[in-house]
Formats: sequence, C-alpha cells, structure tokens
Amino acid sequence: MKQGSLSSPLCGKGVMGKSKSLICIRGFYFLYFGAVGCLFPYLNLYYQRVGLTGLQIGVLSAIAALVTQLASPLWGMLGDSHTLHRTLLSVAVGGTIIPALLLSVGNVLSWLGPVTFVYAFFFGPITPLVDSTALEVAEASHRSYGELRAWGTIGFIVSALAIGRIIEVTNLKVLFPGYVLFMLGSLALSLCLPQRRRRWRGAGIRGLSVLLADRAFLLFLASVFLLAAAMRAANAFFALYLDAIGAGEGLVGLSWALAALSEVPVVFFSRVLLGKLSARGLFAVGFAVYALRWLLYSQITSPGMILATQLLHGLSYGAYLVAGVVYTSERAPEGLGATAQGLFSGTTMGLAGMVGALIGGWLYDRAGVANLFRLCSLAAAFALVIFLFSPRAKPELASNE
Repeated sequence: MKQGSLSSPLCGKGVMGKSKSLICIRGFYFLYFGAVGCLFPYLNLYYQRVGLTGLQIGVLSAIAALVTQLASPLWGMLGDSHTLHRTLLSVAVGGTIIPALLLSVGNVLSWLGPVTFVYAFFFGPITPLVDSTALEVAEASHRSYGELRAWGTIGFIVSALAIGRIIEVTNLKVLFPGYVLFMLGSLALSLCLPQRRRRWRGAGIRGLSVLLADRAFLLFLASVFLLAAAMRAANAFFALYLDAIGAGEGLVGLSWALAALSEVPVVFFSRVLLGKLSARGLFAVGFAVYALRWLLYSQITSPGMILATQLLHGLSYGAYLVAGVVYTSERAPEGLGATAQGLFSGTTMGLAGMVGALIGGWLYDRAGVANLFRLCSLAAAFALVIFLFSPRAKPELASNE
C-alpha cells in the first residue's frame, strides 16, 4: 500500500471501505459537535448562576486554553510520529466524559480549576486529530473537507436547540448528561474511523521545528492568535450579554443555532468558495466579517437584532474554520498534518483563548460588554492586516526521510 493511503480493519478497503469511512467521519462530526452544542453555549451561564464572577469565569477559560495550547501539538506529534491518530482520538474522546460530569458537582474555583485542567487535556486534541483524518478521507473519496465538516455544524444546531428547550423546563445541569450521551456515541464511532497512513519519519520535535521555520505559517499563527483571543473574549460572555438584555435560555440556544445554520452553506459549498477565492482569500473574508460582526454587537441592545446579526457567523467563523484547516494542510509537509492542525487548533483554543478569556473577564467586569465587543472588532481588523502581509509562496523543505 502506498504511503498516504487509508486502511482500517473495521472499515475495509476499496469502494465499500471509502463509503464506510465517509459514514463514520460524518457521524463522528455530528455527534462530537452535538456534544459541543450541549455544553459550549451554556457553560459560562451555568458558572454565573452558581456564583462565579466574570473574572473567575475568565480564569477557568484561561486554564482550558493554556492546557489546550500545550496538549494539541503534543498529541498531534505523537500521532504523526507513530500513526496513532485513531487510538489517540478514542482516548481523548473517552477522557473528557468523567471530567465533564465532575464540572457539575462543584461551584468554587478551587474545585472547578483542576477539573477544567483535566477536561481540557483530553478535549483539546480532538479537533486536530479528527480534522487531519477527515482531510485524508476527503482526498481519498474525492470529496471536500467542508462537506464532511458540515455534519458537525448540523449536530451543533440540533443539540443547541434541543438542550435549550430542555433547560427551560428543567435546569442548567441537564447540559452535562446531554454532553456525555453525545460523547459516548462519538467514542463508539471513533473506533471505526480509518487509520491514517501518512507518517512523519523524523523525530516529532524536528517536525515541529520544520513548521515553525515557515515565516508565512508563523504570521498565519500570529493572526490566528489575535483573532482567536478576540473570539474567546466575545464568545465567553455572549450568553451573559443575552441574559442581561432579557433573553432566556431558549433564546441563547436559538441564537447559537441560527449562527450554526448560517455556517452550513459556507462549509458545505466551501470547495466552490476555495476554488474562487483560495484558502488565503476565504480566510481574509472571515477576518473582515468578524470585525463587522463584533462592531454591530457593540451597538445592539435588542435580542431580535442580535439574532439577525448572528447570521454573519457563517461568513466569519465558517470561512475562518474551513479556510484555516485547508491553509494549514497546504503549508504542512507530508506526514505533519496532525502536528500542523494541532498548532492551528492549539493557537485557536489555547494561549490566545487564555489571553482573551482573562482580558474579556476583566473588561466585562469593569468596562462593560459593549466596549469588549468594540475591542474585539479592532483586534480582528489588525489580525487581517498581519495575515495579508504573510508571504504567499511555500518554502522548499527538506525530505523527512
């Protein structure tokens, strides 16, 4: 079998094997992001309801971000060096279940901090591990990555809407068992994903140094850092903002569901958009629309107008997500896909998230959410400038033999 091909003892070979691989990866995305849809839109609102301050919420987000920054590339390097992507993905998915349940039994920082640390260690690597596999499945099946990833968006929509309705008639703690149910399904499907065969044959740390020697990739990560910090700051307090202007839990879920719905056409038809704009061009669109979106948030106090503005999510986060994953894949040398995706994902959810969460918590307590959104808009605009100054050409790299 040639290097780069896909095989799995559970998914088989040939046309039937590719079909099963597509079903497995679509189902995994649906269930995994269904779990995210249960937890992500409501977790900080839950923390506020149990008595945490904005700064304490920011500290918890910062812990998760720092651990993710360190864990994602490390898990990716281990997967690339030993072709353990599928095994590591299953371990990571299963490892989040008990910590997620433990988040629901404490209401003080001294308990929630260590639990968040463990949860983030397992949660952080999931996205880069599955994305690197999905890119190979898409290539082998002549599909686009966006077409596969769109199933994650659909799962997020379904769960965010459903859990919001359930919370309205029960309480916020129901989001934790909801998360666990979706993750158990993800764990089952992770076992039938194809095992990647592209392998980096040098030491893992050498692969990391090769990636970081690419000036364009470094500037790309710098722009990602700035935008991701703003993204974490804005997202961390979005549910609290809706709550403050009179929106109930059901409207919180609806707002995120509408945002995710606007993401579907962008992600699903990303092959067309990438063909016309390139990954670089579509990535720049995401930055620009984020700047506009957050500027609008800073001026709006009506829940109805917020819902309308959430429809810009598709051309902001949807464009950022697909273009970022594809651009990272284009810059990565053969066999370093998971390591590169770990750097991209780790920067998005890691150190940038820590900085954004801490600054966002401080600003929320002292300057108000409107000023928080204004600074996020400026950060997105500056990040766009940094990215546009990055070189276009890919450098010549030595073989990994």
